Amino acid sequence: MRARPASYNKYAQTIATDGSIFAQPEPGLTARISEAIFGKYESAFESSARNYSELRASSAAKKKRLGEGTNFATILKNTDGFMWTGEIYMGKLSKMDVVYDTGSDWLVVEGADCGGCEGNTYNIGPSLDSGIAEQTSDEQSTRSYGSAELKGHEYTDTVCILFSACV
Repeated sequence: MRARPASYNKYAQTIATDGSIFAQPEPGLTARISEAIFGKYESAFESSARNYSELRASSAAKKKRLGEGTNFATILKNTDGFMWTGEIYMGKLSKMDVVYDTGSDWLVVEGADCGGCEGNTYNIGPSLDSGIAEQTSDEQSTRSYGSAELKGHEYTDTVCILFSACV
């Protein structure tokens, strides 16, 4: 069975050919005089439709993909040809220098209680206290990366590449 187009479209008067939702009939003399004196009348439905349309347009303009409009070549550094380094913000405010490792789905950060760590470390305490971060387990876990073996606790926390790009 195949659908056939209807011979009569009862909605033809409400759909404009210019893409707008409602085709408005030409106002009569009384409506033109009233508009000249009091301004354009807008029904509650027309007002709601206009507000919704404006809201959709403004939210679509605000949505950007991560890094859109940003030159990441200036954010990431490749000094030796093998390793990309850059900054992230842990817990939204603590700046850390990290190695961007595309071969892993884990973000490994040196904690403040790390005894043999080099470089800056992250104190997760304030993020835990504020409820931004959460410890996923009480047990220590071990991750192996090539010849390196990392031991520590696992947490979820807010991480920002830029102040405006957080996950």
